[in-house]
Amino acid sequence: GLTLPQSIGGGLHLWSLTSAEGLTLPQSIGGGLHLSGLTSAEGLTLPQSIGGGLHLSGLTSAEGLTLPQTIGGDLGLNSLTSAEGLTLPQSIGGDLYLSRLTSADNLTLPTSIGGDLDLFSLTSAEGLTLPQSIGGEIFLQVVPETEKQKLREQHPDLANKIY
Repeated sequence: GLTLPQSIGGGLHLWSLTSAEGLTLPQSIGGGLHLSGLTSAEGLTLPQSIGGGLHLSGLTSAEGLTLPQTIGGDLGLNSLTSAEGLTLPQSIGGDLYLSRLTSADNLTLPTSIGGDLDLFSLTSAEGLTLPQSIGGEIFLQVVPETEKQKLREQHPDLANKIY
C-alpha cells in the first residue's frame, strides 16, 4: 500500500488512481489535490484542509463524498450530473466547476466563491440560490435569458457577473 505523510506542504497528484480503496490521505495539504481518475468517492476520506484546488473531475456521483469545510483553490466536480448528496464547502477560494449539472435540485452553493461559478449545462435557474459573494463570473450559458434577467433583478450586486 501507499503510505503518505500526515501533512504535505505542496500539491499531491494522483491522476491515474482509479480507486480510493486503501488510500489514506494526509490530514492537510498545502497545495492542490488531483484525484481526477476516481469515478466513485467510495472509501475516500479527504484531508480536513486543502490549501490549493481539489480536482475530482471523474466523479459522476456525490454519493459518499465528504468535502473539506474550506478549499483554498478551485473545486472541480466537472462530471457530476446530479447534486444529490452533495455538501459543498462554505467557502471556495478559486473556481467551482459543476459543468454537467442540468438542474439546481438539491444544490446548495458555498456562501463565498473567490473565482468563477461554472454551471455550463444548467437548463433552468429554478431553485438556484447564488452565493452571497463571488469574485469571478457566473456562467449559465444554457439558462433562458428571461430567467437570467430575473436572477439579475434578485441579485443586483451580482447582475453584471451573470452570463
